[in-house]
Amino acid sequence: MSHSPHSEDGSKDAYLLGWRALSRHLRRGLSWSGHERDTAFAGLGDGSFVDVSSISGLDLGDDGRSAVTLDLDLDGDLDVLRTGRGTPRLRCLLNQSEPHGGFIGIRLVGRGAMGDGIGARVELTAKDGAMSSWVRRAGSGFLAQEGPWTLSATPAGQVVVAKVLWPDGESQLFADLLPGRRYVLRQASGKAQRFVPPGLSPLLDGEHSKETSKPTVSGRLVASAPLPIPMLLIHDQDGAQRRILGALSNPADRGGAPTLLHVFSVDCAPCVAGLPALAKSATRWVAGGVKVMALSLDPSSEQLRVEGLLQKTGWPGLRGRIPEQSLRILNALDGYLSDSDRPMVSPTTYMFDGRGRLVALYRGPLDEAQVEADFGLATALDPVVRRGFAGLRPGRWVQAPVKEEGAGFVSVLKLRGLGDAAKELEALAFEVQDLDSPGALVEMARARWLQGQREAARQLMVDALSLDEQSGGRSGLRITWLRSLASMETILEHDQRALKLWDQLLEATPEDYGVWVGRGVVLHRMGKVVDYNQLLGELTEKAPEFAAQLVDLVDKGDR
Repeated sequence: MSHSPHSEDGSKDAYLLGWRALSRHLRRGLSWSGHERDTAFAGLGDGSFVDVSSISGLDLGDDGRSAVTLDLDLDGDLDVLRTGRGTPRLRCLLNQSEPHGGFIGIRLVGRGAMGDGIGARVELTAKDGAMSSWVRRAGSGFLAQEGPWTLSATPAGQVVVAKVLWPDGESQLFADLLPGRRYVLRQASGKAQRFVPPGLSPLLDGEHSKETSKPTVSGRLVASAPLPIPMLLIHDQDGAQRRILGALSNPADRGGAPTLLHVFSVDCAPCVAGLPALAKSATRWVAGGVKVMALSLDPSSEQLRVEGLLQKTGWPGLRGRIPEQSLRILNALDGYLSDSDRPMVSPTTYMFDGRGRLVALYRGPLDEAQVEADFGLATALDPVVRRGFAGLRPGRWVQAPVKEEGAGFVSVLKLRGLGDAAKELEALAFEVQDLDSPGALVEMARARWLQGQREAARQLMVDALSLDEQSGGRSGLRITWLRSLASMETILEHDQRALKLWDQLLEATPEDYGVWVGRGVVLHRMGKVVDYNQLLGELTEKAPEFAAQLVDLVDKGDR
């Protein structure tokens, strides 16, 4: 049997190597399925189906993974959310077909632990006797769950009666349901409560689009938490090397105003076509305190063309050229955000806050109005509020938002051979007070440990476990984190604390022989000979390979 990628022995078996190879394959833009297009079928109501793949627009050619149907824009028909293995990871496909006769939206609320109504059967009967029925299920596809609302088609203008058979056997009738409305059916009350949707999400509500987001022709990504980046070096219009942004940029330059970094090429037709309008908008933004930069991807031999173009358009801010090292960092940034190894496209525009942290990214031609609306993202928004800008629709999060990201980006920089840039982020970009979730503290602890800041890493892990305990252990990773802390205490030779942790782990996971090994190392070092020999004897009987590992570790410690 293949080992898990998280095998205790760290073995790189065929399973793990296969997935790594596949990931590299996908990041290069290659296809998992050989570009086999998605298919969609519509039921005709008589048990037969018709292929609507092409006419519906659902015949996408990228590697689809999962899909759910739900009414995203609250117009009474079903839309589709689809995930894929490549980019874009998420597609929102709005149903723009002509409205049908009518619909009723139903949400079930059961008693106690059955609050979601899973297992309940609903029968809808119209005045003319037409009936439909469905069962509220847990899981609606591969790794997917549709929303709490179920839409049912109904004859237009006819009053509907809903019969609900609850999982506990209780049967209830809910009368006088009108088409075109949504109702919450509560088991406890036995009454149908009409639901009037609040304002739509910023992405879909045209009334609020000026404040937040709206669909544009450019690919727009808003970070759920500010992302620090390493220092970027550029060659300005005078040929001088200049340091911009990043953790090592001049602290005196870190004001409250955002920075807009526009990357382009003179050989890119969309870049050239969009520069005049962008320059006009940038002039207005500069007057408002925004810093704007236009950086060329072109070689130094093309700088006369670049400068001529920027002068012609009246570019108001800093301009220059991106050298190879900074381009590698930006490519790594794009790769981290899109999980892709493909190079960045041009034009690409980055928005940074006053501390040089990425808050938004735009691929392709810019919607200047959208950019202007997004400047509020570069201010010190509450993390909960900020995360609302990054999602498609409001929802419930199971983990507190992180005020600052970066650990994952550090890993990408290392994989791409940018070790100095990775060390810079590890050393300077993270502050403990900017983290407010156990998972974020753990990532920080791991970064500090790799830097050699071991006591700081240990304290961060202690803080993470404490925060996890306060949250009721919602992370589900407490045992894993306890083990990491026990290993840290053991390596640091904090034997009393380490032994206490190994004892806790042994009680929780008595068959985890890796825990036995860690405990044995500490017992031997503390001179608890009797306890050590007893543990070694039992371990030899149960798991000889782990016993050999323990003896080897003890021998190395005695040298």
